[in-house]
Amino acid sequence: MRLGEFFGELDGYPQLKNPFTDHPNLFELAAIHGGVADEWHTDLTFLPEPALMSVLQMKRCPDIGGDTLWASLFAAYDALPAPIKELCDGLSALHDAEPHGQPEKTAIHPVVRVHPETGRKAL
Repeated sequence: MRLGEFFGELDGYPQLKNPFTDHPNLFELAAIHGGVADEWHTDLTFLPEPALMSVLQMKRCPDIGGDTLWASLFAAYDALPAPIKELCDGLSALHDAEPHGQPEKTAIHPVVRVHPETGRKAL
């Protein structure tokens, strides 16, 4: 948590109850207790200001499975063909927490975001 605090205020997961820790800004994903995150996602996109980044620390890695993959949304945008980039540049998307039982938490964000300092585009 101290590492994350160097980058700004920490956000917790308001839609998910954490049965393993009482800290509001720490979410323990414990596979041995049934915790699974087996889908591509970006954290907290339903908030008006989504998370700047996520920090993950693995405490114990199983012999099989347990892998977590990270993707560069800058590289994903860069790899798109020019006509798809043009299409995406003008789109917005609705992000909601209805699948997590909180349909009132929604935000509309551009599909393509522009880094405020570098101008680089990301999905």
